[in-house]
Amino acid sequence: MAKSPYKIRARGSLKEAVVALIAAAGGPKGLHGAATHTRVSAQQLFKYGDEGDDNKATHAPADVVLDLERIAGEPVVTRWLAAEQGCALVRVRFEHTQDALAALVAFAAAQSTEVFESGYRALIDGTISKAEARRIKAEAADAMSAFAKIYERANEIAGESERD
Repeated sequence: MAKSPYKIRARGSLKEAVVALIAAAGGPKGLHGAATHTRVSAQQLFKYGDEGDDNKATHAPADVVLDLERIAGEPVVTRWLAAEQGCALVRVRFEHTQDALAALVAFAAAQSTEVFESGYRALIDGTISKAEARRIKAEAADAMSAFAKIYERANEIAGESERD
């Protein structure tokens, strides 16, 4: 009997999110339609959504998720991952001008300052507690995100991409 991607999955599971993404990206052609937009075959996409014993530990790589989310126009899996971490995913759009790059640089500078301030405050007593380390880690993640946006916008202005 042939396996079908249309079976009951654990409600709210990563596999369920992947199947929803594949359906959104593949349109009426399903797995085969989605496979035309990424580096993996329809059979491999099936494995990413299958909760059977053979594929339970098989998950879609980040680049495959990114390709499918771009086609679908929705960050289906990324939104699920954010929610699992207690975060809300919010789409941020910047005007496509060079001024947007300047605003991103200013924002990244502010985020970086917060990292240094948290680090300095943590070191006042000579030791860094777990709570202080978590705060520094969170501030650093925000700063890295800001720098990633600078990098992306600079690539757009330069007419380059990661795949060039």
